[in-house]
Amino acid sequence: MKTAAKNSCSALLLAFLLCFALAAPARAAGPDAAAYPEFFDAAEFQEVRDAVFHTQLLYESGVLDEAQAVDTESGLKASYKMFSLEDPELLPALQSGSDLSGLISDEYVWIVVTAANQSIRTAQVDGKWEVLGYSTPPSETAAANVVQLEPLNTELAALSASQASIDRLVCFEAPMYHTNFVYLDTSDGAFLVPFGSRPDLTGLENGKLYTPEEVGGILSASFGGAQFEDGNGGIGGTAAQRAGRGTAAASGAVLLAAALGAVLFALPAFVKRQSKKG
Repeated sequence: MKTAAKNSCSALLLAFLLCFALAAPARAAGPDAAAYPEFFDAAEFQEVRDAVFHTQLLYESGVLDEAQAVDTESGLKASYKMFSLEDPELLPALQSGSDLSGLISDEYVWIVVTAANQSIRTAQVDGKWEVLGYSTPPSETAAANVVQLEPLNTELAALSASQASIDRLVCFEAPMYHTNFVYLDTSDGAFLVPFGSRPDLTGLENGKLYTPEEVGGILSASFGGAQFEDGNGGIGGTAAQRAGRGTAAASGAVLLAAALGAVLFALPAFVKRQSKKG
């Protein structure tokens, strides 16, 4: 009977460990921005990269070196498509609650980023990709304007962990606000991730996930415009939905913790009772 009690104790301990594993936050890898064709197209990028490595001016200016031309896999840290807006005035669109997906035009350029955070801007001219310009010298300001994949993918992973599906991911530039935005269309609504050279001016934190309402409110305050409000008189109605989702998750964790506590409380009594039977 002692053996039976020991086996029962082991089974309960195993059940506890399983419950604990289920209670821990999932750490599965989230989606990668480069998997979205409006953000990155591998086949098209081959043409863009060839155009970049065959532009002599980039070597003369020191943006590229000959070693990078030989080893074409090195020296380019990240690359992505950058779309323009139908109307460069983003703030009025945010204030009116317009669907941002309809404001993003079909026109785009490629931003090719070097290891030194210098960005090379390329566009299609007469059916061929050509270098339009580049940022030089490398600076923190120029680097801040570059879409950083690590914080972006971190936000994508957080959305994925919350069970939100990401249906569209596209980058667009809003030069009036010194900021490039990554637009996300998800099952939980639209989101924006800013990467700007003047966060001190806009009030937006680079690499952070915002709702369009939140961006509208922050830009309105920064640029002296009217506050963007939802139907309930608050800023950022979608943000309240995100908070609600977090509350629901917290409630589930509390219930699971209570169940684990009950198992641990009952375990000593169970073992003692089994020992007496033995």
